Amino acid sequence: LYPALQPRRTYSETTLPGGKAARDRVTVALLCNADGSHNFPAFVISKVRRPRDFGRDFDPELYVRWRSNRKGWMNSELFTEWMEGVNAGFFIEGRQVVILLDNASSHALNPQRAIEEELLGFKTLKMSNVRLIFLPPNTTCFTQPLDQGIIATVKTHYRKKWVEELIALWETGSLGARLSSAKPKWRDTVVWLAEAWSSVSAVTVQRCWWRTGCLPATWASLLPHVNATAQYARGADAADMNDLAAAISRLALGRRAMRALDFVTADDGQPTTDLIETAA
Repeated sequence: LYPALQPRRTYSETTLPGGKAARDRVTVALLCNADGSHNFPAFVISKVRRPRDFGRDFDPELYVRWRSNRKGWMNSELFTEWMEGVNAGFFIEGRQVVILLDNASSHALNPQRAIEEELLGFKTLKMSNVRLIFLPPNTTCFTQPLDQGIIATVKTHYRKKWVEELIALWETGSLGARLSSAKPKWRDTVVWLAEAWSSVSAVTVQRCWWRTGCLPATWASLLPHVNATAQYARGADAADMNDLAAAISRLALGRRAMRALDFVTADDGQPTTDLIETAA
C-alpha cells in the first residue's frame, strides 16, 4: 500500500507510482475467518521502525501489529512471529483452525516451530493449534478469498479517508497551492488502516470466501449472507466504490482525476515479499 498516493493521473497507471509516494509504502497482511465474525489485527510492515510523527505517546499496537525491516516486506522471520502469535491465541482458546494462504516464499516457518506435512495433495505446516494450507502456485487470484474483494474493499475505505483528509486540507488552505505535496501522517495511516479493516462487512467476507469455491456446499447454511446459487462479482463493493468516486470528484482535479477503480488498484502487484528467500 502506498499511503500517500493521490488520485492524479500524474502517477502512471501502468508503472510504479513516482516521487515520494513510491518511497512511502507499507506491506499489509490480513487474516479473517470465513463468516466474517473475526478480523485479526492487520500486520503492517514499514521501512521505518518508529516514524517521527508517532511522537512519544502514539502506540501503533493499539490499532495494528506494527513491524519494520529495510525493505518493508514480509519475510520468514516476521511471518513466523505473526503465525506464532495467532497460534498462541488459539492455544489459549483451545481451538484447532486451518489457515489458507498463498505459496509465497516468505510464508515459511522456523523448522522448529512446525511440522511439514501433505494433506489431500496440498503442502501444509502444522503448529500446535494452527494448520497452514498453501494454495497451489499461480492460483491466488482465483482461490485466495482476500483477493476476491476483501483487500480491494480495505483499500477503498482507506483511500476514501485519505481523499477526505485532502479535501479538508485544501478547503482550510493548509496546503496553499500545492495539493500534490500532501502526505498523510504515519499515525493517521495506522488509524485509517485499522478503521478500514474493521469496516469490511461480514457480507463482503462471506461472499468473497464463497466465490473461491473452496468451501463445502453444505456451509452455505452457515453463512447467512450467501446464496449458494448466486454469482458474486470480484472486487470491492459497488457502494463503497461509488462513495470513493464521489469524494474524488470533490477534489476538482478535472481530467487529471483517476477513476476510483484505478485509484484503488494503482499499487496492486507491487512486491510484498523478500524474493531473495526463494534461493535459500
